[in-house]
Amino acid sequence: MYDAAVLEFDFIPAGNVVEFKYVFASEEYLEYVHTNFNDAFGFFLSGPGISGPYTNNAVNLAALPNGEAVTINTIHPAGTNIDNQAYPAHNQEYYVNNPSGSLTMQYDGYTVVLTASYPVTPCETYRIKMAVADASDQKWDAGVFLGARSFNSETISLTNFGNNIEFNNNIFEGCNNNYFLVRRHTTDLSEPYTVSLILSGTAINGTDIMTTGGQPFPTQITIPAGQATYQIPYYVVSDGIADNAETFIIRVLNSCPCASTVVYVQQNLNIYELVSITSIAAQNSSCNGQSNGVITVNATGGSSTYEYSKNNGTSWQTSNTFTGLSAGDYTILVRDPGSCHDPVSGSATVGSPSPIVANAGPDVTICSGISAQLNGSGGVLYSWSPTTGLNNPNIANPIASPTSTTTYTLTVTNALGQCPSSDQVVVTVNPSPTITVNPVEIEVCAGTSTTITASGAQSYIWNPGGTASASITVSPATNTSYVVTGTGSNGCTGNATATVIVKYAPADVNAGNDASIGLCQTHQLQGSAMARPGEVLSFTWAPVTGLSNPNISNPVFTPITSGTFTYTLSVSGTNGCSSSDNVMITVAPAISVTASVINNSCQNIPDGSVNISVNGGTPPYSFNWTGPNGFTSSSEDISSLFAGTYQVLVTDSKGCTKTASFTVLTIADIIAPVPDVTFLPDISGECDASVTPPTATDNCAGIVTGTTSDPLSYASQGTYTITWIYTDGNGNTATQTQNVIVDDNTAPVVPVLADAAGECS
Repeated sequence: MYDAAVLEFDFIPAGNVVEFKYVFASEEYLEYVHTNFNDAFGFFLSGPGISGPYTNNAVNLAALPNGEAVTINTIHPAGTNIDNQAYPAHNQEYYVNNPSGSLTMQYDGYTVVLTASYPVTPCETYRIKMAVADASDQKWDAGVFLGARSFNSETISLTNFGNNIEFNNNIFEGCNNNYFLVRRHTTDLSEPYTVSLILSGTAINGTDIMTTGGQPFPTQITIPAGQATYQIPYYVVSDGIADNAETFIIRVLNSCPCASTVVYVQQNLNIYELVSITSIAAQNSSCNGQSNGVITVNATGGSSTYEYSKNNGTSWQTSNTFTGLSAGDYTILVRDPGSCHDPVSGSATVGSPSPIVANAGPDVTICSGISAQLNGSGGVLYSWSPTTGLNNPNIANPIASPTSTTTYTLTVTNALGQCPSSDQVVVTVNPSPTITVNPVEIEVCAGTSTTITASGAQSYIWNPGGTASASITVSPATNTSYVVTGTGSNGCTGNATATVIVKYAPADVNAGNDASIGLCQTHQLQGSAMARPGEVLSFTWAPVTGLSNPNISNPVFTPITSGTFTYTLSVSGTNGCSSSDNVMITVAPAISVTASVINNSCQNIPDGSVNISVNGGTPPYSFNWTGPNGFTSSSEDISSLFAGTYQVLVTDSKGCTKTASFTVLTIADIIAPVPDVTFLPDISGECDASVTPPTATDNCAGIVTGTTSDPLSYASQGTYTITWIYTDGNGNTATQTQNVIVDDNTAPVVPVLADAAGECS
């Protein structure tokens, strides 16, 4: 045997049986089963009343219930060893395999928990020797694990089941489901066992503590033969007295009476009243949307070892502080573990601050050399990064002047620097154009203009003036600088300046007032200008047509035709600069006269007229008519005229005149007389008839009497037709017929004759 390990000690049992629990394990499992390598161990007990085969008459307690020793050859499953020999299972129910990679232990296999026991005489001295060793090798080890606190001699254990919960020593007033368990730890249950219970504590037995049967808690019990335990049902009286945390102590002597040190088995029961909540305080979440709210619950009464729940009892915790809470309403439950009473509850609300959301503002595009103000928002404390080009990285709206395109990250927090939120803004930097102007500086005379041209950009704006073109033509009154802002295709701008120096030119040049004249008139121009002291001015008019002298200030203009004429007066000083002004002269057209003439209808009737129309000249007009037979008139139109020639002199408002003559003729008479009666009536007579000549009216001759070649009287019966002819003095004739009817419709008148008497005849 090699590598032997031995543990040996004396002990005095208080009971009549000694026992302990153990596990055997070995690295020789399973490949060395039924080979020469068979590690072994033994528990050797010696003392009064023991007569065994080992040293000091010891017996080996390391045996299975069937009496076989505990080794790898007596406990194993079926398998094949390293000698390639197959073997059947043996006591396999006691074997536990430990697979590769297991964290339980290093050994390849081990037994289930086994119990070693042996009867002894109480209060006598015994010796136990525990030994384990390698067989035939020094390589593969074996080990024995002893159960903690399992070495005992028919000890008594006391267990309280408060609210039917094992090991719950907290009991509560008003809870009736408690019992106390007395257990004897021995394998020999053949005899009853009487146990004396020693009671103490601040609680009064029979007043505060009662058995379920209404009796005081017993001071002695007997565990019947065949049983290992004895139960004592009891309850705590709910007396309504504020006596929380009373104690009830139950003890059992667990050592030999003659031992120098008395050992007791003891259970301290704690008697509590109902728990109640004294306060609930909630702390809001630090940041919106975060789960870091806190609720603190304070309770009183009961055991003080409370459990707390925020989810209606789904889970419980022993801390009175709940952390990591989201915003919302919570119902907090508090319970005393082991109490039969329902949890008490209270409510609290975890608030949430407004969300902090960083907003770095819209992306910005600037031109080189230009700054832009960033517009951050969303927090209380601000931090921009990188800080390059920023006038202050710790304000919401710093001025950014980067030299190249830069992405700035804004981080905002609350006033405590918590709840960070970030956003980014890109500041794009575009190159600015280089602007040139031509000319850069130029001298001009006052009142004249010059052109300045810019280049280097895509579009331009000039100031002053606001002209949007590459070139501007300017005529400043004083020395003036013109600044052009050029914009490139990328929207960036550059500036350049051109200066115009203005030389003095004659001031207050005035060509005079515009005028309107008639073609028959002349007009003297009235040019003027202001000269500097001692300066002689030169006057020049253009064009020279119609002017008496174009090189004096006041030449005379004589028109030769009508129209509008513009003359420019240029006045020059000794420095060669000149100023000019224009005057416009309107010359009215020549007077023209046209007429509408209506001739006489008859020589002896004055019904002619002349209606004239005047054009040209300058209204209003005056008229002077002369004509035959001393005719005169000042009217524009004349009427009731006899035939003849009439002359008019037309004079306009400028004194210009026009003479015109118009002739009124007599129209030839070609109109025949018109009978006064359209249809002449028939003339009737009995026996005879006579007619009277009818009349007609002529436009010139007046009344014309008809003539006929037919007789004017008729004495014979019959119907006759007379043809009448009307002739005016100009040979114009008209004819008309008339019927004459002569008849005899009266019978002859018979005279009254006297009777003729005769005698005989």
